[in-house]
Amino acid sequence: MKTKILLSLLLSVLMIAKVSSQSITNGSFENWTQQILYEDPIPYSTNNMNVFMLNGSTTVIKSTDHHGGNYSAEVHTIAVGTDTISGVMFIGTPGNHTLNGGIAMAIHPDSIKLWAKYDVMTNDTANVIIFLKNSGATVGFGAFSFTGSLGSFTQFKTKVTWLSLVNTDTMAVLISSSRLDGAKIPGSTLYIDDISFTNSVTPFPNGGFENWNTLSTLSPDNWFSFNFACYPGDTSATRTTDHYDGTYAMKLKSVPLTIGDTMGYLTNGIFGSNGPQGGMPVPQNPSIISGYYKYIPVGLDTAIAVCFDYYYNPATDSTVTLAVSSIKLPPINTYTYFEIPFTYNGTPVTDTVNVTFASGNKSGLYHGLGSTLFLDDLQISYMPVGVTESNQEAGNINVFPNPVNGDCNVSFDLNSDQTIYLDLYNETGQKVFSEKLDNVKNTVSKLNLSTLAKGIYMMNVKTKDKVYSKRIVIGQ
Repeated sequence: MKTKILLSLLLSVLMIAKVSSQSITNGSFENWTQQILYEDPIPYSTNNMNVFMLNGSTTVIKSTDHHGGNYSAEVHTIAVGTDTISGVMFIGTPGNHTLNGGIAMAIHPDSIKLWAKYDVMTNDTANVIIFLKNSGATVGFGAFSFTGSLGSFTQFKTKVTWLSLVNTDTMAVLISSSRLDGAKIPGSTLYIDDISFTNSVTPFPNGGFENWNTLSTLSPDNWFSFNFACYPGDTSATRTTDHYDGTYAMKLKSVPLTIGDTMGYLTNGIFGSNGPQGGMPVPQNPSIISGYYKYIPVGLDTAIAVCFDYYYNPATDSTVTLAVSSIKLPPINTYTYFEIPFTYNGTPVTDTVNVTFASGNKSGLYHGLGSTLFLDDLQISYMPVGVTESNQEAGNINVFPNPVNGDCNVSFDLNSDQTIYLDLYNETGQKVFSEKLDNVKNTVSKLNLSTLAKGIYMMNVKTKDKVYSKRIVIGQ
C-alpha cells in the first residue's frame, strides 16, 4: 500500500514538473535596436551583403587601425559552414576572370602606391589589382600580392604595366584577402590605406577609405530578417503598434530584394548556406510554438511558419536536425491564435529550436509582392517528461472544441469500464482543475472550464494502467 502511495505521489510530481512553457525570446517583439548591419567603402562594392545573409557577419570592415586619417579598409577570410569566403571589395562588376565597367577616370599614372599590413595564412595570398581601361579594354594595370605577416603599416609601390599608350577612361579595382584562384584559408587578413597615383593630378577615389556607406535598420532583438537585402527606402521587417499584446508587434512584408527575390523572412537564428540555422536554447523537447497572427495576402499567397529541432553532438562537433514542423497561415484580418506542433519526443533531447516565418509562399515559391504577416505573443511549451506516450495511445482521448471557450467535451475510447482521474495544469505546472469520472469506456463527458483564465494547459488523464496527456487552449 505504501509503495502505491509513493508511486502515486511521484507520478504527480513528474506531471507537475513536465508541464512548462515560456515566452520565445523577444517573442512579443517589444525590444528593437537600431542596428548597423554593415558598411561599404565608397565607391566600392563588397560581398558583405552575401556574407551577412549567410551568418550575420561581414568580411569587409571599416577599421580604426589605420595609417592616415581615421580609417582603413580591413578585408578578411572567414569560414561559413563548410565554405570559405574571402573578403572582397571592388570597383566595377565581377565577370569571367575580370572586372567589367568601373569608375570614369581619364588618367595615365606612372605608378600606384598604398599602405598595407597583413596576416595572410600559409599557402594563401592577398591581392590588390588596379585595372586601367579604355573603351572597355584593359590598357594598363598595377598589381600587389601579399603573403606571410606584417604587423605595421608599410608603404608599397608598383609601376603601372602599360599594354597600350592610350589614355584611360575607366578604372576598376579588386581587393581580396585570399587568393583569387585555388584554396582560400580562413583567417587571412589584409588592411589597406592611402592608395594614390604618382604623376597624376586626379586623386585615387577615396584612397584613404574615410568615406563609407552605412546600412542600418531598426531590427527586433534576437531575430534575423532580410532587411539588409532591401532596396534603399524599403524595409521587410518593421515594428508596428498594430499589436495583439504589449506595445508592439512584428509586421513582415514581402518586398523586392537586391538578391533577386520577393520575400518577407524572419528567423530567431540566422540564414545559413542551407537554410535557417541556430535559434533559441531550450531545456527539453518542445511541444508547440504558439502565438497570434493576422495575414493580408496579395492574390493567392499564404504565409508559412517552420520550426526546427536541433541537437548539438559534442562527439562529432556537429548539429543534428531532429525534426521539422511547418504550417501555413491562411488569410485573416484580425489577430488569431495559431500553433506549430512538434512530433519529436525522444533522445537525444532537443537543445535548440529555430522558429522561421515567411510572409509569402505559393507552390514553394515566394510570391505576392506586398503580402503582409503580423506576429505577436510567441510562446513555447514543452513535451511531457517522465510519462511515455505514443500517438496511438494519445488518440484514445480527444478534446473538442479546442481551443475551448467555456465548455468542452472529452471523448474516451477505452477497452473496459473504469474510473478516470482528469487533471488540468497551467503553464507554470499548477493544478487548476480536477475531476473524477466513474464507469468510463466509450463515452463523452462535458467539462465546464469557464472559470479558467485564457492560456495553454496540459490535461492529464489517468486510467488504471496509463497516463495520457493532451494540450488544450482556453480562450482566444
